[in-house]
Amino acid sequence: MESMPEDIRLGQHFMKSGVITETQLDEALEIQKDLGGKLGRILIKLGHITEDDLLNHLARQLEVEVVRLSKLKIPPALWRMISANTIRAKKIVPISLTGGVLTVATASPQDLEALEEIKFETGENVAAVLASEREIDEMIALFFGPSPTEALTEEIEAPETAPPPPTEEAKPAAPPPSPEAVKQAVEQAVTKEARESLLRFPTRLKIDALIVALLDAGAINEETLNRLIRERAKQE
Repeated sequence: MESMPEDIRLGQHFMKSGVITETQLDEALEIQKDLGGKLGRILIKLGHITEDDLLNHLARQLEVEVVRLSKLKIPPALWRMISANTIRAKKIVPISLTGGVLTVATASPQDLEALEEIKFETGENVAAVLASEREIDEMIALFFGPSPTEALTEEIEAPETAPPPPTEEAKPAAPPPSPEAVKQAVEQAVTKEARESLLRFPTRLKIDALIVALLDAGAINEETLNRLIRERAKQE
């Protein structure tokens, strides 16, 4: 009797456990049929299961330990034991070397061919533990940087960015307002729209405009204005 494919067994397990419904499983299988990819990752992206759900199921099924790479500090020397090409291709992260056994984290601990290749390359016995594919990708990118394909994609898709605005030190000092600018500010104050736009003018310009308006309206004369300015100067 032909055995059930691994992805189908995974989906059936989550459905029988009540984690997902039959409709959600069918949705994920349809996406996998159209786009490919692993069923577990598709279920996570759809929000039907969590990353912990997937890891815990795989750990029980494969009888391996689960590790959280984000909580580990990996010595750089361990990374250098394996070529970057092998690490990227096999999606593994070396996490410890104890008693002649190199422990690597992988999302596929059942991939014996990959473990044999690492053993041949390092000359060490190799043991595998389970980690999320997302954390593995993040750790590899953190140590080696994005892969050439990812870097090219980022370069192509990166939006054009405007140059950063000049710093405060680099901005030239604002020149004093000209009589024409003051007159324009007063004229714009006739309508409501103009009054709102007036608020965006510098404070000094608005004060000058107000003084000109008061003088033009006869609300104050130059002699009175000069006296008020002298009195204000004495209080400073």
